[in-house]
Amino acid sequence: MSGDSVAPRIRPATLDDLDALMVLEHEIFADDPWSREAMRSELVSPHTLYLVAEVDGARPVAFDAAPRIPSPAVGPIGSEAVAPPPAAGDTADAAHIVGYAGLSAPSSADQGDVQNIAVVPELRGTGLGRQLLRLLIAEAERRGLADLLLEVRVDNTAAQRLYRSEGFAQIAIRPRYYRGAIDALIMSRPLANATAATAAIATESVAATPTETEGTP
Repeated sequence: MSGDSVAPRIRPATLDDLDALMVLEHEIFADDPWSREAMRSELVSPHTLYLVAEVDGARPVAFDAAPRIPSPAVGPIGSEAVAPPPAAGDTADAAHIVGYAGLSAPSSADQGDVQNIAVVPELRGTGLGRQLLRLLIAEAERRGLADLLLEVRVDNTAAQRLYRSEGFAQIAIRPRYYRGAIDALIMSRPLANATAATAAIATESVAATPTETEGTP
């Protein structure tokens, strides 16, 4: 797949996307993937919105066939054991997911959290990560939140550049947050009231048009 392919379609995720999301979770975050149970909980929670970007056509995904030994997590999925990755040769569906992003915004809170933003390697630098982030920001504003938080690995400078360019600023460091004792930067962005133009993103499909490349995951 190349960056000049047809732009991915962005839509709200459903529970039917769980298998495809777990394939990408283990590919993109091989050192620290969420468990299937944690991802399922995110998809069914009334307090979250997950978006997926998809394109037509099958995409083979190559994995190391050797099983992994589940180990306690020390990152954002708490103390759950991490399941082994999908088997070698697994593929996504014919209309397959190439990126996803999640927002957590409990109804009683005035602060939301960007749970994750992921883009397949072949589409990084196309602006897809930025598009997903902007849609989460718009949804957080639609819900009337005052600010938005996220955690990012201290060694993920590309993602940090993206977040800073979209108005996030570092407010703290969370030591040893990620597996491997990697620190996390906690970043925050104040929010404004959403406009009517952004109010429908949770119920309508959105076409993502890549426009920017610098610093995009």
